Amino acid sequence: MERDPDDLELSDVEADALHELQLGIEYVHRAYGTLLEFHHELGHAMDRMGDAEDASARPATRSGPTPSETTTSRPARSATSGPSNSSRSSPRSS
Repeated sequence: MERDPDDLELSDVEADALHELQLGIEYVHRAYGTLLEFHHELGHAMDRMGDAEDASARPATRSGPTPSETTTSRPARSATSGPSNSSRSSPRSS
């Protein structure tokens, strides 16, 4: 009669070693998932950089006025003026 592998009796040392092996395999799977995610993110970044390169190689088509044709300019911001949006203000220390 053949023994079922699930019915194996393991010593405490063997059971602990098997548990550590299972945890190690779990970390390998997690690392693989992280590596795969990195691979996909890097691919998206490279696609965008390629799109930017392609766009810069095309002749420019402008529908608006050129910078030299612009009549209004923005006033210079003084060094003492803060941001115009109050939500950007930094927290004050007391």
